[in-house]
Amino acid sequence: MKISFPILRNPTSTYPKLSPLPETIITTDEFFAALCQSRGRLGVSDNEEWQQKKMGLAISGGVDSMALAFLCSNLQLYELPNYRRLKFHGFIIDHGVREGSEREALSVAKILANRGIPASIWKIKWQVRHPHLLPNFESLARKHRYRLLGKACFENKIDSLILGHHEDDQAELIMMRIIAGHRGRGLMGMKSRSAIPECYGIYGVHESGGGMIGSDINCQYSPPISKSILKISSNQAWQQNQNKVKLLEETGGIQIYRPLLNISKTRLVSTCEAYQIPWFEDKSNHNAKFTQRNTIRHLFRCHTIPDALSKPSLIKLAKRISINVQRLEQDVNRHLSKLYICSFDSASGTIKVEFPNFINEKRLADSEYLRLFQIAAEILRKVISLVTPQEHVELSSLQTSVTRIFPELLNKTPIIYSPPSKSPQVTNFTVAGVLFQPISLIATPSQSLHVSDKCIWLISRQPVPRLYFHNHIYTIPATQENNPPILFDGRFWIKIKNTSQSHNLILRFFEAADLKLFISQFKSLEKAIIIKKLSKLAPGNIRWTLPIICARQIAATSSNPFQPLSLPSLKIDVPGASAFGAWQTHYKKIYTDHMNIPN
Repeated sequence: MKISFPILRNPTSTYPKLSPLPETIITTDEFFAALCQSRGRLGVSDNEEWQQKKMGLAISGGVDSMALAFLCSNLQLYELPNYRRLKFHGFIIDHGVREGSEREALSVAKILANRGIPASIWKIKWQVRHPHLLPNFESLARKHRYRLLGKACFENKIDSLILGHHEDDQAELIMMRIIAGHRGRGLMGMKSRSAIPECYGIYGVHESGGGMIGSDINCQYSPPISKSILKISSNQAWQQNQNKVKLLEETGGIQIYRPLLNISKTRLVSTCEAYQIPWFEDKSNHNAKFTQRNTIRHLFRCHTIPDALSKPSLIKLAKRISINVQRLEQDVNRHLSKLYICSFDSASGTIKVEFPNFINEKRLADSEYLRLFQIAAEILRKVISLVTPQEHVELSSLQTSVTRIFPELLNKTPIIYSPPSKSPQVTNFTVAGVLFQPISLIATPSQSLHVSDKCIWLISRQPVPRLYFHNHIYTIPATQENNPPILFDGRFWIKIKNTSQSHNLILRFFEAADLKLFISQFKSLEKAIIIKKLSKLAPGNIRWTLPIICARQIAATSSNPFQPLSLPSLKIDVPGASAFGAWQTHYKKIYTDHMNIPN
Protein backbone atom coordinates (compact mmCIF):
# COMPACT_ATOMS: atom_id res chain seq x y z
CA MET A 1 0.00 0.00 0.00
CA LYS A 2 1.29 3.47 -0.88
CA ILE A 3 0.00 6.84 0.36
CA SER A 4 1.46 10.02 -1.13
CA PHE A 5 1.62 13.50 0.34
CA PRO A 6 2.32 16.55 -1.85
CA ILE A 7 4.33 19.44 -0.45
CA LEU A 8 2.52 22.26 1.34
CA ARG A 9 2.75 25.90 0.34
CA ASN A 10 5.28 28.29 1.86
CA PRO A 11 7.37 25.65 3.63
CA THR A 12 9.83 28.32 4.85
CA SER A 13 7.14 29.91 6.99
CA THR A 14 7.37 27.03 9.46
CA TYR A 15 11.11 27.35 10.12
CA PRO A 16 11.70 28.84 13.57
CA LYS A 17 14.25 31.63 13.70
CA LEU A 18 16.18 30.93 16.89
CA SER A 19 19.24 32.84 18.08
CA PRO A 20 21.72 32.07 19.39
CA LEU A 21 21.94 28.41 18.39
CA PRO A 22 23.95 25.73 20.23
CA GLU A 23 27.39 24.96 18.82
CA THR A 24 26.48 21.27 18.59
CA ILE A 25 23.85 21.73 15.90
CA ILE A 26 24.59 20.62 12.35
CA THR A 27 24.82 23.50 9.91
CA THR A 28 23.69 23.37 6.31
CA ASP A 29 27.27 23.85 5.12
CA GLU A 30 28.49 20.95 7.26
CA PHE A 31 25.71 18.67 6.07
CA PHE A 32 26.26 19.53 2.42
CA ALA A 33 29.98 18.78 2.79
CA ALA A 34 29.13 15.45 4.44
CA LEU A 35 26.69 14.62 1.64
CA CYS A 36 29.31 15.38 -1.01
CA GLN A 37 31.87 13.27 0.85
CA SER A 38 29.48 10.32 1.04
CA ARG A 39 28.98 10.56 -2.70
CA GLY A 40 32.73 10.13 -3.13
CA ARG A 41 32.89 12.87 -5.74
CA LEU A 42 30.84 15.68 -7.14
CA GLY A 43 29.46 15.54 -10.63
CA VAL A 44 28.34 12.36 -12.30
CA SER A 45 26.40 9.29 -11.26
CA ASP A 46 25.56 6.40 -13.57
CA ASN A 47 22.99 8.42 -15.49
CA GLU A 48 23.42 12.19 -15.11
CA GLU A 49 24.69 14.93 -12.84
CA TRP A 50 23.32 14.16 -9.39
CA GLN A 51 22.74 17.82 -8.51
CA GLN A 52 20.07 17.95 -11.20
CA LYS A 53 18.12 14.96 -9.94
CA LYS A 54 15.68 14.15 -7.20
CA MET A 55 17.09 12.06 -4.35
CA GLY A 56 15.19 9.71 -2.06
CA LEU A 57 15.12 9.92 1.74
CA ALA A 58 14.45 6.90 3.96
CA ILE A 59 12.44 8.35 6.84
CA SER A 60 11.43 6.32 9.89
CA GLY A 61 10.23 9.18 12.07
CA GLY A 62 13.05 8.76 14.60
CA VAL A 63 15.33 11.62 15.57
CA ASP A 64 18.04 10.60 13.10
CA SER A 65 15.81 10.52 10.03
CA MET A 66 13.86 13.64 11.05
CA ALA A 67 17.14 15.54 11.44
CA LEU A 68 18.10 14.22 8.00
CA ALA A 69 14.80 15.42 6.53
CA PHE A 70 15.24 18.86 8.10
CA LEU A 71 18.78 19.25 6.80
CA CYS A 72 17.70 18.15 3.32
CA SER A 73 14.79 20.59 3.37
CA ASN A 74 17.33 23.35 4.03
CA LEU A 75 19.36 22.19 1.03
CA GLN A 76 16.30 22.66 -1.17
CA LEU A 77 16.57 26.37 -0.35
CA TYR A 78 20.35 26.51 -0.33
CA GLU A 79 22.00 28.63 -3.02
CA LEU A 80 24.96 26.74 -4.45
CA PRO A 81 27.21 28.27 -7.11
CA ASN A 82 27.10 26.32 -10.37
CA TYR A 83 24.56 23.82 -8.99
CA ARG A 84 20.80 23.61 -9.02
CA ARG A 85 18.94 23.35 -5.76
CA LEU A 86 18.62 19.78 -4.65
CA LYS A 87 15.24 18.05 -4.63
CA PHE A 88 14.15 15.23 -2.36
CA HIS A 89 11.31 12.74 -1.92
CA GLY A 90 10.66 11.07 1.42
CA PHE A 91 9.81 7.36 1.69
CA ILE A 92 8.23 6.19 4.93
CA ILE A 93 8.04 2.46 5.62
CA ASP A 94 5.21 1.36 7.92
CA HIS A 95 6.17 -2.03 9.37
CA GLY A 96 2.63 -2.47 10.65
CA VAL A 97 3.67 -4.47 13.72
CA ARG A 98 2.75 -2.08 16.52
CA GLU A 99 -0.34 -0.12 17.39
CA GLY A 100 -0.39 3.40 16.04
CA SER A 101 2.27 2.87 13.38
CA GLU A 102 -0.06 3.93 10.57
CA ARG A 103 -1.07 7.12 12.39
CA GLU A 104 2.57 7.87 13.12
CA ALA A 105 3.54 7.41 9.46
CA LEU A 106 0.82 9.86 8.43
CA SER A 107 2.12 12.43 10.91
CA VAL A 108 5.68 12.05 9.64
CA ALA A 109 4.53 12.48 6.04
CA LYS A 110 2.70 15.69 6.93
CA ILE A 111 5.77 17.10 8.69
CA LEU A 112 7.89 16.41 5.62
CA ALA A 113 5.30 17.95 3.32
CA ASN A 114 5.26 21.04 5.54
CA ARG A 115 9.03 21.25 5.08
CA GLY A 116 8.72 21.19 1.32
CA ILE A 117 9.53 17.50 0.83
CA PRO A 118 6.85 15.34 -0.83
CA ALA A 119 6.47 12.00 0.90
CA SER A 120 4.84 8.63 0.36
CA ILE A 121 4.05 5.82 2.80
CA TRP A 122 4.74 2.18 1.95
CA LYS A 123 3.37 -0.54 4.20
CA ILE A 124 4.95 -3.97 4.57
CA LYS A 125 2.56 -6.83 3.78
CA TRP A 126 3.40 -9.65 6.17
CA GLN A 127 2.40 -13.23 5.41
CA VAL A 128 1.91 -14.06 9.10
CA ARG A 129 -0.36 -12.56 11.73
CA HIS A 130 2.25 -11.69 14.37
CA PRO A 131 5.53 -11.15 12.51
CA HIS A 132 7.25 -9.57 15.51
CA LEU A 133 7.17 -12.98 17.22
CA LEU A 134 9.28 -14.59 14.49
CA PRO A 135 12.81 -15.50 15.65
CA ASN A 136 14.31 -13.77 12.58
CA PHE A 137 11.97 -10.79 12.65
CA GLU A 138 14.79 -8.21 12.61
CA SER A 139 16.41 -9.62 9.45
CA LEU A 140 13.03 -10.12 7.74
CA ALA A 141 11.97 -6.56 8.54
CA ARG A 142 15.26 -5.27 7.14
CA LYS A 143 14.77 -7.22 3.91
CA HIS A 144 11.18 -6.06 3.43
CA ARG A 145 12.13 -2.47 4.28
CA TYR A 146 14.94 -2.24 1.75
CA ARG A 147 12.91 -3.96 -0.96
CA LEU A 148 10.06 -1.49 -0.50
CA LEU A 149 12.52 1.41 -0.52
CA GLY A 150 14.06 0.06 -3.71
CA LYS A 151 10.67 -0.35 -5.37
CA ALA A 152 9.66 3.15 -4.27
CA CYS A 153 12.82 4.67 -5.72
CA PHE A 154 12.43 2.80 -9.01
CA GLU A 155 8.81 3.88 -9.43
CA ASN A 156 9.80 7.50 -8.77
CA LYS A 157 12.81 7.34 -11.13
CA ILE A 158 15.23 7.90 -8.26
CA ASP A 159 18.61 6.15 -8.18
CA SER A 160 20.07 7.79 -5.04
CA LEU A 161 18.68 7.04 -1.58
CA ILE A 162 19.95 8.82 1.55
CA LEU A 163 19.82 7.02 4.90
CA GLY A 164 20.06 8.48 8.41
CA HIS A 165 22.57 6.05 9.92
CA HIS A 166 24.83 7.93 12.32
CA GLU A 167 27.98 7.43 14.37
CA ASP A 168 26.20 5.63 17.22
CA ASP A 169 24.63 3.17 14.77
CA GLN A 170 28.11 2.50 13.41
CA ALA A 171 29.52 1.73 16.87
CA GLU A 172 26.60 -0.59 17.67
CA LEU A 173 27.09 -2.49 14.41
CA ILE A 174 30.81 -2.96 15.03
CA MET A 175 30.10 -4.27 18.52
CA MET A 176 27.58 -6.74 17.09
CA ARG A 177 30.14 -7.94 14.55
CA ILE A 178 32.80 -8.39 17.23
CA ILE A 179 30.34 -10.54 19.18
CA ALA A 180 29.64 -12.53 16.00
CA GLY A 181 33.36 -13.23 15.58
CA HIS A 182 34.12 -10.99 12.60
CA ARG A 183 37.67 -9.80 12.01
CA GLY A 184 39.53 -7.56 9.59
CA ARG A 185 37.38 -5.80 7.02
CA GLY A 186 34.30 -7.27 8.71
CA LEU A 187 34.83 -4.59 11.37
CA MET A 188 34.82 -1.68 8.91
CA GLY A 189 31.17 -1.07 9.66
CA MET A 190 28.80 0.60 7.23
CA LYS A 191 30.12 2.32 4.12
CA SER A 192 29.15 5.87 3.31
CA ARG A 193 28.17 4.67 -0.17
CA SER A 194 27.09 1.26 -1.45
CA ALA A 195 24.56 -0.52 -3.63
CA ILE A 196 21.20 -0.98 -1.95
CA PRO A 197 21.19 -4.27 -0.02
CA GLU A 198 18.55 -7.02 0.13
CA CYS A 199 17.35 -6.34 -3.44
CA TYR A 200 19.28 -8.96 -5.41
CA GLY A 201 17.46 -9.91 -8.62
CA ILE A 202 15.11 -6.90 -8.73
CA TYR A 203 15.54 -5.14 -12.06
CA GLY A 204 16.07 -1.40 -11.89
CA VAL A 205 16.92 -1.64 -8.20
CA HIS A 206 19.79 -4.12 -7.93
CA GLU A 207 22.70 -3.01 -10.16
CA SER A 208 20.57 -2.64 -13.27
CA GLY A 209 18.22 -0.28 -15.04
CA GLY A 210 20.74 2.31 -16.24
CA GLY A 211 20.71 0.76 -19.71
CA MET A 212 16.99 0.15 -19.40
CA ILE A 213 15.66 -2.91 -21.19
CA GLY A 214 12.85 -1.38 -23.18
CA SER A 215 9.24 -2.53 -23.22
CA ASP A 216 9.27 -2.37 -27.02
CA ILE A 217 11.50 -5.38 -27.63
CA ASN A 218 11.92 -7.43 -30.77
CA CYS A 219 12.84 -11.00 -31.52
CA GLN A 220 16.59 -11.42 -31.93
CA TYR A 221 16.65 -13.66 -35.00
CA SER A 222 18.91 -12.33 -37.73
CA PRO A 223 17.56 -12.22 -41.31
CA PRO A 224 18.05 -15.45 -43.29
CA ILE A 225 21.61 -15.92 -44.48
CA SER A 226 21.90 -14.57 -48.01
CA LYS A 227 22.80 -16.73 -50.99
CA SER A 228 26.06 -14.82 -51.43
CA ILE A 229 27.11 -15.80 -47.94
CA LEU A 230 26.08 -19.42 -48.48
CA LYS A 231 28.30 -19.59 -51.56
CA ILE A 232 31.29 -18.93 -49.33
CA SER A 233 32.60 -21.86 -47.33
CA SER A 234 30.98 -22.22 -43.94
CA ASN A 235 34.38 -21.53 -42.33
CA GLN A 236 34.73 -18.22 -44.19
CA ALA A 237 31.17 -17.28 -43.35
CA TRP A 238 31.90 -17.94 -39.74
CA GLN A 239 35.07 -15.82 -39.89
CA GLN A 240 32.98 -12.90 -41.13
CA ASN A 241 30.55 -13.13 -38.22
CA GLN A 242 32.55 -14.53 -35.32
CA ASN A 243 32.92 -11.31 -33.30
CA LYS A 244 29.45 -9.88 -33.80
CA VAL A 245 27.75 -11.36 -30.73
CA LYS A 246 28.11 -9.05 -27.77
CA LEU A 247 25.61 -8.34 -25.05
CA LEU A 248 25.09 -4.92 -23.57
CA GLU A 249 26.14 -4.84 -19.94
CA GLU A 250 23.77 -3.43 -17.36
CA THR A 251 24.49 -0.17 -15.58
CA GLY A 252 22.67 1.78 -12.93
CA GLY A 253 20.93 0.46 -9.88
CA ILE A 254 20.09 2.30 -6.69
CA GLN A 255 22.94 3.61 -4.57
CA ILE A 256 22.51 4.38 -0.87
CA TYR A 257 24.38 7.18 0.91
CA ARG A 258 24.99 7.72 4.62
CA PRO A 259 26.17 11.32 5.13
CA LEU A 260 25.63 11.24 8.93
CA LEU A 261 28.08 8.41 9.73
CA ASN A 262 30.55 10.84 11.31
CA ILE A 263 27.88 12.67 13.32
CA SER A 264 26.76 11.54 16.77
CA LYS A 265 23.16 11.02 17.79
CA THR A 266 23.62 13.71 20.45
CA ARG A 267 24.20 16.31 17.72
CA LEU A 268 21.16 15.10 15.78
CA VAL A 269 19.02 15.52 18.90
CA SER A 270 20.46 19.01 19.48
CA THR A 271 19.65 20.00 15.90
CA CYS A 272 16.04 18.81 16.15
CA GLU A 273 15.58 20.50 19.52
CA ALA A 274 17.12 23.78 18.34
CA TYR A 275 14.79 23.98 15.34
CA GLN A 276 11.79 22.44 17.10
CA ILE A 277 11.67 19.48 14.76
CA PRO A 278 9.39 16.79 16.23
CA TRP A 279 10.32 13.12 16.14
CA PHE A 280 8.76 9.87 17.23
CA GLU A 281 10.14 7.28 19.63
CA ASP A 282 9.53 3.60 18.94
CA LYS A 283 8.95 2.10 22.39
CA SER A 284 10.19 -1.28 21.19
CA ASN A 285 13.66 0.26 20.80
CA HIS A 286 13.87 0.50 24.60
CA ASN A 287 13.14 -3.19 25.13
CA ALA A 288 16.60 -4.66 25.74
CA LYS A 289 15.37 -8.17 24.98
CA PHE A 290 13.58 -7.39 21.71
CA THR A 291 16.59 -7.45 19.33
CA GLN A 292 20.34 -7.88 19.59
CA ARG A 293 20.83 -4.23 18.65
CA ASN A 294 18.55 -3.18 21.51
CA THR A 295 20.69 -5.25 23.87
CA ILE A 296 23.84 -3.50 22.65
CA ARG A 297 22.19 -0.09 23.09
CA HIS A 298 21.20 -1.05 26.62
CA LEU A 299 24.80 -2.04 27.40
CA PHE A 300 26.16 1.28 26.15
CA ARG A 301 23.48 3.27 27.93
CA CYS A 302 23.29 1.53 31.31
CA HIS A 303 26.64 -0.16 31.89
CA THR A 304 30.29 0.80 32.14
CA ILE A 305 32.02 -0.45 29.01
CA PRO A 306 35.80 -1.07 28.88
CA ASP A 307 37.63 1.70 27.04
CA ALA A 308 38.64 -0.68 24.25
CA LEU A 309 34.94 -1.32 23.52
CA SER A 310 33.68 2.21 24.04
CA LYS A 311 31.95 3.95 21.16
CA PRO A 312 34.93 6.23 20.36
CA SER A 313 37.30 3.24 20.38
CA LEU A 314 35.05 1.23 18.07
CA ILE A 315 34.75 4.14 15.65
CA LYS A 316 38.54 4.57 15.63
CA LEU A 317 38.93 0.84 14.99
CA ALA A 318 36.58 0.99 12.01
CA LYS A 319 38.37 4.01 10.53
CA ARG A 320 41.78 2.40 11.02
CA ILE A 321 40.64 -0.78 9.26
CA SER A 322 39.05 1.30 6.50
CA ILE A 323 42.35 3.10 5.88
CA ASN A 324 44.20 -0.23 5.72
CA VAL A 325 41.64 -1.62 3.27
CA GLN A 326 41.97 1.48 1.07
CA ARG A 327 45.75 0.99 0.97
CA LEU A 328 45.26 -2.66 0.09
CA GLU A 329 42.88 -1.71 -2.72
CA GLN A 330 45.48 0.68 -4.12
CA ASP A 331 48.01 -2.17 -4.24
CA VAL A 332 45.40 -4.45 -5.80
CA ASN A 333 44.64 -1.89 -8.50
CA ARG A 334 48.33 -1.62 -9.39
CA HIS A 335 48.50 -5.39 -9.86
CA LEU A 336 45.19 -5.48 -11.74
CA SER A 337 46.72 -3.33 -14.46
CA LYS A 338 49.25 -6.15 -15.00
CA LEU A 339 46.53 -8.69 -15.80
CA TYR A 340 46.61 -9.89 -19.37
CA ILE A 341 42.99 -10.43 -20.36
CA CYS A 342 42.89 -12.19 -23.72
CA SER A 343 39.14 -12.01 -24.09
CA PHE A 344 35.90 -11.46 -22.24
CA ASP A 345 32.75 -12.89 -23.83
CA SER A 346 29.55 -11.63 -22.23
CA ALA A 347 27.43 -13.77 -24.59
CA SER A 348 28.72 -16.98 -23.01
CA GLY A 349 29.95 -15.54 -19.73
CA THR A 350 33.60 -16.57 -20.19
CA ILE A 351 36.95 -14.88 -19.75
CA LYS A 352 40.51 -15.85 -20.69
CA VAL A 353 43.18 -14.32 -18.49
CA GLU A 354 46.83 -14.59 -17.58
CA PHE A 355 47.48 -13.59 -13.98
CA PRO A 356 50.51 -11.52 -12.92
CA ASN A 357 53.54 -13.23 -11.42
CA PHE A 358 54.22 -12.58 -7.73
CA ILE A 359 57.78 -13.96 -7.67
CA ASN A 360 60.17 -11.29 -6.43
CA GLU A 361 63.92 -11.01 -6.71
CA LYS A 362 64.37 -11.19 -2.94
CA ARG A 363 63.16 -13.39 -0.14
CA LEU A 364 59.85 -12.44 1.42
CA ALA A 365 59.36 -11.53 5.04
CA ASP A 366 56.25 -13.00 6.66
CA SER A 367 54.44 -9.66 6.49
CA GLU A 368 55.30 -9.25 2.80
CA TYR A 369 54.13 -12.78 2.04
CA LEU A 370 50.81 -12.21 3.79
CA ARG A 371 50.36 -8.91 1.98
CA LEU A 372 50.92 -10.54 -1.41
CA PHE A 373 48.50 -13.31 -0.48
CA GLN A 374 45.83 -10.71 0.35
CA ILE A 375 46.45 -8.90 -2.93
CA ALA A 376 46.26 -12.17 -4.88
CA ALA A 377 42.97 -13.11 -3.20
CA GLU A 378 41.45 -9.71 -4.02
CA ILE A 379 42.56 -9.96 -7.65
CA LEU A 380 41.09 -13.43 -7.93
CA ARG A 381 37.78 -12.27 -6.44
CA LYS A 382 37.52 -9.35 -8.86
CA VAL A 383 38.13 -11.63 -11.85
CA ILE A 384 35.70 -14.28 -10.61
CA SER A 385 33.02 -11.63 -10.09
CA LEU A 386 32.93 -11.05 -13.86
CA VAL A 387 31.45 -14.50 -14.55
CA THR A 388 30.20 -16.00 -11.28
CA PRO A 389 26.48 -16.73 -10.80
CA GLN A 390 26.83 -15.89 -7.10
CA GLU A 391 25.88 -12.55 -5.60
CA HIS A 392 28.96 -12.42 -3.36
CA VAL A 393 32.35 -14.13 -3.45
CA GLU A 394 33.78 -14.60 0.03
CA LEU A 395 37.53 -14.13 0.37
CA SER A 396 37.66 -17.00 2.85
CA SER A 397 36.58 -19.40 0.09
CA LEU A 398 39.54 -18.50 -2.14
CA GLN A 399 42.54 -19.53 -0.03
CA THR A 400 43.19 -22.83 -1.84
CA SER A 401 42.43 -21.26 -5.22
CA VAL A 402 45.01 -18.53 -4.63
CA THR A 403 47.80 -21.11 -4.35
CA ARG A 404 46.56 -22.84 -7.53
CA ILE A 405 46.69 -19.62 -9.54
CA PHE A 406 49.76 -18.21 -7.78
CA PRO A 407 51.83 -21.28 -6.82
CA GLU A 408 54.77 -19.03 -5.97
CA LEU A 409 52.83 -18.14 -2.80
CA LEU A 410 52.74 -21.74 -1.58
CA ASN A 411 55.79 -21.12 0.60
CA LYS A 412 57.00 -18.12 2.51
CA THR A 413 59.93 -17.84 0.08
CA PRO A 414 59.43 -17.63 -3.69
CA ILE A 415 59.69 -20.81 -5.73
CA ILE A 416 62.65 -19.29 -7.59
CA TYR A 417 64.75 -19.80 -4.44
CA SER A 418 63.43 -23.16 -3.32
CA PRO A 419 61.96 -24.97 -6.32
CA PRO A 420 60.19 -28.25 -5.55
CA SER A 421 61.78 -31.42 -6.89
CA LYS A 422 58.84 -31.79 -9.24
CA SER A 423 56.61 -28.97 -10.37
CA PRO A 424 52.97 -29.58 -9.45
CA GLN A 425 50.61 -30.01 -12.36
CA VAL A 426 48.08 -27.32 -13.09
CA THR A 427 44.59 -28.83 -13.26
CA ASN A 428 40.98 -27.79 -13.55
CA PHE A 429 39.24 -26.66 -10.39
CA THR A 430 36.02 -24.97 -9.33
CA VAL A 431 35.34 -22.21 -6.82
CA ALA A 432 32.52 -19.71 -6.25
CA GLY A 433 30.40 -21.31 -8.98
CA VAL A 434 33.00 -20.98 -11.73
CA LEU A 435 35.30 -23.45 -13.50
CA PHE A 436 39.01 -22.70 -14.04
CA GLN A 437 40.65 -24.51 -16.98
CA PRO A 438 44.36 -23.94 -17.77
CA ILE A 439 45.41 -23.28 -21.35
CA SER A 440 49.13 -23.28 -22.21
CA LEU A 441 50.58 -20.83 -24.66
CA ILE A 442 53.75 -22.94 -24.95
CA ALA A 443 52.85 -26.56 -24.28
CA THR A 444 51.14 -28.54 -26.99
CA PRO A 445 47.84 -30.32 -26.21
CA SER A 446 49.76 -33.57 -25.71
CA GLN A 447 51.97 -32.08 -23.00
CA SER A 448 51.24 -31.70 -19.32
CA LEU A 449 50.97 -28.27 -17.79
CA HIS A 450 53.26 -27.32 -14.91
CA VAL A 451 53.61 -24.14 -12.91
CA SER A 452 56.71 -23.31 -14.93
CA ASP A 453 54.64 -23.22 -18.13
CA LYS A 454 53.27 -19.92 -19.32
CA CYS A 455 49.54 -20.52 -19.22
CA ILE A 456 46.32 -18.62 -19.30
CA TRP A 457 43.06 -19.63 -17.68
CA LEU A 458 39.67 -20.08 -19.29
CA ILE A 459 37.14 -19.15 -16.61
CA SER A 460 33.49 -20.02 -17.12
CA ARG A 461 30.36 -20.88 -15.21
CA GLN A 462 30.70 -24.20 -13.39
CA PRO A 463 28.55 -26.96 -14.99
CA VAL A 464 25.20 -27.10 -13.24
CA PRO A 465 24.15 -30.46 -11.74
CA ARG A 466 20.74 -31.58 -12.98
CA LEU A 467 19.67 -31.73 -9.36
CA TYR A 468 19.58 -27.92 -9.35
CA PHE A 469 17.99 -27.34 -12.77
CA HIS A 470 14.55 -26.84 -11.22
CA ASN A 471 15.84 -23.74 -9.42
CA HIS A 472 16.40 -22.06 -12.79
CA ILE A 473 13.08 -22.63 -14.58
CA TYR A 474 10.86 -19.61 -15.26
CA THR A 475 7.44 -19.74 -16.92
CA ILE A 476 5.97 -16.76 -18.77
CA PRO A 477 2.27 -17.56 -19.27
CA ALA A 478 0.52 -17.13 -22.61
CA THR A 479 -0.46 -13.53 -23.51
CA GLN A 480 1.60 -12.16 -20.63
CA GLU A 481 3.49 -9.34 -22.28
CA ASN A 482 4.44 -7.03 -19.41
CA ASN A 483 6.97 -9.02 -17.40
CA PRO A 484 9.90 -7.58 -15.45
CA PRO A 485 13.33 -8.74 -16.61
CA ILE A 486 14.55 -11.96 -15.00
CA LEU A 487 18.06 -12.32 -13.58
CA PHE A 488 18.86 -15.76 -14.96
CA ASP A 489 21.57 -17.64 -13.07
CA GLY A 490 22.87 -14.40 -11.59
CA ARG A 491 24.44 -13.46 -14.95
CA PHE A 492 21.89 -12.61 -17.64
CA TRP A 493 19.03 -10.12 -17.40
CA ILE A 494 16.36 -11.43 -19.79
CA LYS A 495 13.07 -9.70 -20.54
CA ILE A 496 10.49 -11.91 -22.26
CA LYS A 497 7.21 -10.83 -23.85
CA ASN A 498 4.82 -13.70 -24.59
CA THR A 499 2.36 -12.83 -27.36
CA SER A 500 1.17 -16.38 -27.97
CA GLN A 501 -2.42 -17.37 -27.19
CA SER A 502 -1.71 -21.08 -26.86
CA HIS A 503 1.85 -21.47 -25.55
CA ASN A 504 3.69 -20.66 -22.38
CA LEU A 505 7.31 -19.61 -22.76
CA ILE A 506 9.88 -21.39 -20.60
CA LEU A 507 13.29 -19.98 -19.68
CA ARG A 508 15.77 -22.55 -18.40
CA PHE A 509 19.24 -24.02 -18.95
CA PHE A 510 20.17 -25.33 -22.41
CA GLU A 511 20.33 -29.16 -22.34
CA ALA A 512 21.88 -31.75 -24.63
CA ALA A 513 18.41 -32.99 -25.59
CA ASP A 514 17.55 -29.50 -26.91
CA LEU A 515 20.42 -29.31 -29.39
CA LYS A 516 19.03 -31.62 -32.07
CA LEU A 517 15.56 -30.03 -31.92
CA PHE A 518 17.07 -26.55 -32.03
CA ILE A 519 19.36 -27.21 -35.03
CA SER A 520 16.67 -29.11 -36.97
CA GLN A 521 14.61 -25.93 -37.38
CA PHE A 522 17.26 -24.28 -39.59
CA LYS A 523 17.84 -24.87 -43.29
CA SER A 524 20.53 -27.40 -44.15
CA LEU A 525 23.15 -24.84 -45.21
CA GLU A 526 22.50 -22.73 -42.11
CA LYS A 527 22.95 -25.66 -39.75
CA ALA A 528 26.71 -25.91 -40.30
CA ILE A 529 27.16 -22.21 -39.59
CA ILE A 530 25.05 -22.40 -36.42
CA ILE A 531 27.02 -25.43 -35.21
CA LYS A 532 30.32 -23.61 -35.84
CA LYS A 533 29.01 -20.57 -34.04
CA LEU A 534 28.11 -22.70 -31.02
CA SER A 535 31.52 -24.37 -31.11
CA LYS A 536 33.27 -21.02 -31.14
CA LEU A 537 31.17 -19.08 -28.63
CA ALA A 538 30.13 -21.90 -26.31
CA PRO A 539 32.46 -24.89 -26.72
CA GLY A 540 32.09 -28.12 -24.79
CA ASN A 541 30.11 -27.99 -21.58
CA ILE A 542 30.01 -24.19 -21.54
CA ARG A 543 26.92 -24.28 -23.78
CA TRP A 544 24.98 -26.18 -21.12
CA THR A 545 25.40 -23.21 -18.76
CA LEU A 546 23.55 -20.87 -21.13
CA PRO A 547 19.84 -20.02 -21.14
CA ILE A 548 17.33 -21.28 -23.68
CA ILE A 549 13.78 -20.10 -24.34
CA CYS A 550 11.27 -22.80 -25.27
CA ALA A 551 7.58 -22.78 -26.14
CA ARG A 552 5.22 -25.26 -24.55
CA GLN A 553 1.55 -25.72 -25.33
CA ILE A 554 -0.69 -24.93 -22.40
CA ALA A 555 -2.15 -28.44 -22.67
CA ALA A 556 1.09 -30.15 -23.71
CA THR A 557 1.49 -33.88 -23.86
CA SER A 558 4.60 -35.66 -22.64
CA SER A 559 5.43 -36.76 -26.19
CA ASN A 560 6.01 -33.20 -27.44
CA PRO A 561 6.31 -30.85 -24.49
CA PHE A 562 8.90 -28.26 -25.61
CA GLN A 563 9.85 -26.39 -28.78
CA PRO A 564 13.26 -24.65 -28.55
CA LEU A 565 13.02 -21.06 -29.79
CA SER A 566 16.12 -19.14 -28.82
CA LEU A 567 19.55 -19.09 -27.27
CA PRO A 568 19.02 -15.50 -26.13
CA SER A 569 22.51 -14.72 -24.86
CA LEU A 570 24.01 -15.83 -28.20
CA LYS A 571 21.25 -13.99 -30.11
CA ILE A 572 20.35 -17.10 -32.10
CA ASP A 573 16.61 -17.52 -32.72
CA VAL A 574 14.99 -20.21 -34.81
CA PRO A 575 12.95 -19.15 -37.86
CA GLY A 576 9.43 -18.24 -36.80
CA ALA A 577 10.34 -17.54 -33.17
CA SER A 578 8.75 -14.10 -33.36
CA ALA A 579 5.31 -15.74 -33.64
CA PHE A 580 5.58 -16.63 -29.94
CA GLY A 581 6.89 -13.35 -28.57
CA ALA A 582 10.02 -11.28 -28.19
CA TRP A 583 12.96 -11.08 -25.79
CA GLN A 584 15.99 -9.04 -24.99
CA THR A 585 19.13 -9.98 -23.06
CA HIS A 586 21.70 -7.92 -21.19
CA TYR A 587 24.72 -9.09 -19.21
CA LYS A 588 24.87 -8.31 -15.51
CA LYS A 589 26.59 -5.17 -14.24
CA ILE A 590 30.32 -5.76 -13.87
CA TYR A 591 33.17 -3.76 -12.40
CA THR A 592 36.25 -3.55 -14.61
CA ASP A 593 38.17 -0.63 -13.11
CA HIS A 594 41.92 -0.97 -13.68
CA MET A 595 41.38 -4.03 -15.92
CA ASN A 596 42.39 -3.84 -19.55
CA ILE A 597 39.59 -5.76 -21.24
CA PRO A 598 39.70 -6.03 -25.05
CA ASN A 599 36.93 -4.16 -26.89
